[in-house]
Amino acid sequence: ADIFGIKDDKGEGYLVDKVLDKTGMKGTGKWTVQQAAELSIAAPTIASSLDARFLSGMKEERVEASKVFKSGGFGDIIADQAVDKKK
Repeated sequence: ADIFGIKDDKGEGYLVDKVLDKTGMKGTGKWTVQQAAELSIAAPTIASSLDARFLSGMKEERVEASKVFKSGGFGDIIADQAVDKKK
């Protein structure tokens, strides 16, 4: 993807390397899923995105879980692949 080749114009290196691997939450997704449940309306896409955001915010836990997976023989499929930033 072209995003990997964009250099940081305010510093050294590539812009993609400056993106944090963690999110925050404001509560609107949680409220939406709660309202949907109260109204007996399925909202699986919103619920899934809320789950993903929640897990993303747990950076330290994900790092520790990664160590457990690696010790069990499960490598990090994405991190083990080199990204050619010059493409």
